[in-house]
Amino acid sequence: MAVLEEMERINRELDEWRDKAHRLARAERRREQLQTRLAETERRIVKLEVELDMEKEDVEKLLRLSWTNLFHTLLRSKEEQLELERQEALAVSLKLQEARREAEEFKRELAEVGSELRAVAGADNTYRELMARKERLLRESGTPAAEQLLELDRRMEQSGGRLKELKEALDAARRLGHALRDAAESLGKAKNWGTYDMLGGGMIATSIKRSHMDEANTHIHNAQHLLHRLRKELEDVHISEDLQLDTGGFSHFADYFSTV
Repeated sequence: MAVLEEMERINRELDEWRDKAHRLARAERRREQLQTRLAETERRIVKLEVELDMEKEDVEKLLRLSWTNLFHTLLRSKEEQLELERQEALAVSLKLQEARREAEEFKRELAEVGSELRAVAGADNTYRELMARKERLLRESGTPAAEQLLELDRRMEQSGGRLKELKEALDAARRLGHALRDAAESLGKAKNWGTYDMLGGGMIATSIKRSHMDEANTHIHNAQHLLHRLRKELEDVHISEDLQLDTGGFSHFADYFSTV
């Protein structure tokens, strides 16, 4: 009777610590992924900052009276060349804004992952100790089916872990769907207000149109982030899909559009 009660107690604890061990392993994987992506994004930020400085310098050169300025004036009007340089600087600036926003999101997620890791620290060790105790108890009990029970435990653990990962992938797919739906709704509203604006809606219509474009841009950026998350969730369950969200430069257009 005492053995049976001890086994029931261990099984209850195993259920709790199995979940925590799974959360720990997942958080560790996520931290590694985020650290890699943050490092890549920070390198891209440095490169874009240098590129933006160069583009701004090109604009400044055209604004200054010089022989170079005169040369460009002869080949192409100064206004055309200046507009071209400004557009190139704007394109780099928008890429830099996007990269900085990505970096902030990665840092925020890393902070969340850090909290999760602290909450389940040592869970893997505790889980292994409980499994070892259960194994000793089964072997010492002389139960004929001890080996079969242990093998069944291992299979249940594997199946349970995969089921959790599948649920997480499904949750990521649902969140991606919500982000895309929100983006479509914002674009629809922007289109309606854009039509009204073209018919003479005035400053208020223009302001509302830009606001909806900003919302759509935010939702699309979030969708791109969630898409990457979904890819990682699918990799965890050994599903490889080439998922892409090609916005065709929409996010850059939306950022520019909201400033004019």
